[in-house]
Order: sequence, then structure tokens, then C-alpha cells
Amino acid sequence: MKTQVVGKNLMVNAAAEDLLWAQVKSLAMLLSVIFIVTSIMFTSLKGGIISLVPSLIPVILMFGIMGFFRIPLDIGTAVISSIVIGIGVDYAIHYLSRLKTDLQNGLSFSQALENTVSRSGKAIVSNAATVGLGFVALLFSVLTPLITMGWMITLTMMVSAFCTLVLIPVMLVFIEKRSITGTVDD
Repeated sequence: MKTQVVGKNLMVNAAAEDLLWAQVKSLAMLLSVIFIVTSIMFTSLKGGIISLVPSLIPVILMFGIMGFFRIPLDIGTAVISSIVIGIGVDYAIHYLSRLKTDLQNGLSFSQALENTVSRSGKAIVSNAATVGLGFVALLFSVLTPLITMGWMITLTMMVSAFCTLVLIPVMLVFIEKRSITGTVDD
């Protein structure tokens, strides 16, 4: 006599495993494409790596929180990582483009960094705050997946903005400026 597990539980487990591997593949592909595009855009592999920081750290944090609180990976939570990666790379490109422009306009590295923080920093903070507050509205939903999506996107947006405004400048100070900007500094 041969026994075999069948039914809804088997289908749910198979779907969850497929979703996990699809998520891993899509994130790897998305990050690879972003790395290639930003490396070309900033004419530097280091620029490509730096531009991934505001995307990678919030996504790692998000999956860590999900694991700690045993939040299941489902369609709603899987979408969050793609949203966060898009937001993070947008912040990074905005920041690094402003820095590159200021350096090409003849500002010293410290002047360009200060100008970038004061100009792009304000835009990034206001964007993170307003869009984050928009997702806070989901906290008042009656549907648990929407509540989870609301606080996770808001949290990861704030972390992404922090990474852009704090970690990128720190990384830039420790990395050769020429590799990011393609210009020679004072």
C-alpha cells in the first residue's frame, strides 16, 4: 500500500516554496540590472555598488523583521521588496547625480557633498516623509496584509533615506572620488 499527501496543505506548501525561489531570482536579477545600469551611468563599478546600499540594507532589514516576527512571505510582502529597491535606487541616483554635477561644476569634494546634502537631502527627506505617511494610512485597514504592507514600506523608506543621506557620504569619503565622478578633485 502506497500513501501520498494530497490536498490544500500540499498546494500551499508548494506555492510558498515557488514564491520564495521566484523572489530570490527576481531580487537577484533586479539588483544585477540596477548595478549594471548605475555602473554605466556613473562610469564606475564602485558607483554601481554604492548605489545599491539604499536598496540592499532596507530589504535585508525587512526580511530580518519578517523572520523575527514570523511574518510569512506572501504576494503582498514579496511586492514590498521590489518597491523598496526602486525607492532606494531612486534616492541613490538622485544623490549621486547631484554630487557628480557639483564636482563637474568645479566644487571641491567637501563643498559638493555639503551642497548635495542641503539640496538633494531635503528632497529625499521630504519624499520619504510624504510617501511614508501615505503608506501609514494602510495601518487603519481591516486587512492584516495591508497593515503589514503599510508599516513595512514606511519603515523601509525611512531606512532607505537614512542609508542615502548617511551611509553613502561615509562610503564616498572612504572611496576614491574620481571613481564615482570621473573628474579629478582639487
